[in-house]
Amino acid sequence: MADEVLAKGSNELISSTLFIWRRYYDDFAYPIEKDKPVPMDFRNQKMTYGRVNQERDWIYIVPKEEYFRDLPTSMPGKTVQVLNFVADAFEEFQVAIRNRVSTGKMATAERSLFSDITAEYGYVNPQTIYNQYLNTLYQHFVVGFLETGNYALGSSIMSFKGFMAVFLKWAARRVSSLQFTRTGYLSSNHISPRISGLCIETHDADFSQDYTKHSSFIQDPNFEAYRTLALKYGFRIDRHAPWRLVADVASSYMQTKMFKYGLSKDNLFYTYFVPSYKYDIDMMRVVLYNWYNQYVTTYPQVKIVKTEACKSHVFGDSVDKHFIVAKYLDRKRFSSSEEYDNNFGPLYWLRQYLYIRSKEVSMNMSDFRFKQKVKKAHNLYLSKDFDAAVSYINNNIKKYQPNIIVKQPALGAVVNPSAIGNNGKGGSY
Repeated sequence: MADEVLAKGSNELISSTLFIWRRYYDDFAYPIEKDKPVPMDFRNQKMTYGRVNQERDWIYIVPKEEYFRDLPTSMPGKTVQVLNFVADAFEEFQVAIRNRVSTGKMATAERSLFSDITAEYGYVNPQTIYNQYLNTLYQHFVVGFLETGNYALGSSIMSFKGFMAVFLKWAARRVSSLQFTRTGYLSSNHISPRISGLCIETHDADFSQDYTKHSSFIQDPNFEAYRTLALKYGFRIDRHAPWRLVADVASSYMQTKMFKYGLSKDNLFYTYFVPSYKYDIDMMRVVLYNWYNQYVTTYPQVKIVKTEACKSHVFGDSVDKHFIVAKYLDRKRFSSSEEYDNNFGPLYWLRQYLYIRSKEVSMNMSDFRFKQKVKKAHNLYLSKDFDAAVSYINNNIKKYQPNIIVKQPALGAVVNPSAIGNNGKGGSY
């Protein structure tokens, strides 16, 4: 409506003002309305959609080529990837929109951003952005912590064992906000929903600007028809990014597309995805090995400053004199990765993994309780195998994960699905 107040939320605002405008956006710009398609709300309700399985394990896609399909963007020669069944549904959705525009049921491009959509952004590989994140984290630890005002800690590092001792002290205070393990990172708010392969962004817009979302997208003359048609073809609109479509794996239409690839809402997250915790320790071992090698290459020596006393004779009297002496000692390097593996084996890493993951989820344990859990993990490794020990740790950590809700209401639901036909009905997941 012409007299409607447009949302003005923006990251440039002070926190108290921003809170008010963000609330205004949810309550008035894009509210949950009767007989309207329920949007996807990654911020408040469905934070874990496409990121956890039914066992509440954090997951990521196995990067196999056959799981994906390319979609053309508006840039000639440029494509984006999404999961194969998502691409199939999107192409049929595109055709449906074009047909409605051509028959006058939806506004043309002169008046609407939704008259002819293309996929501008799709799947992003979580390993790629995790590696970038780790590079930043290394700078936080080494440059921001060890080499800036923590001389005593840095000078205590003569070997990998000393490096780990200092790292764990740092991690105990930091990783609840700056996660270290891949599972910790996947569970954080640093990660994009696009890692699921279920999302397609049709425009390049600023996520922080509520005014743009409200004025350009929600008030678009085609928006109501667009979101209703999206639901029919198995998609929901991201409430806080109206240009983002999210495949609803509980909708009957999307399930018909999944069936072609032998998938269902029950097996998708076990077929195309793997639990990240199973590979955390392998990743952690490699990362810390590389970090240590990088550290000793950049800072190969430790400067040890000592005060030494000696006696001198002045006019026949013995006088103590003190001298400040600086010595430089070489930090120990590994001769090979085999030496590293031999000295720091599975039992060592099970202990460190439990410690770091417990800090990432703010799981407070007494020393006694921690040692009990370490002993249990070690016994499982010795009596069964490494996977059993890691699974034990993961099951303990999951109890402390906030906001992990798997059994949720129907994703594709509207209050009156019959208004758009049976294909609009959603299931429960």
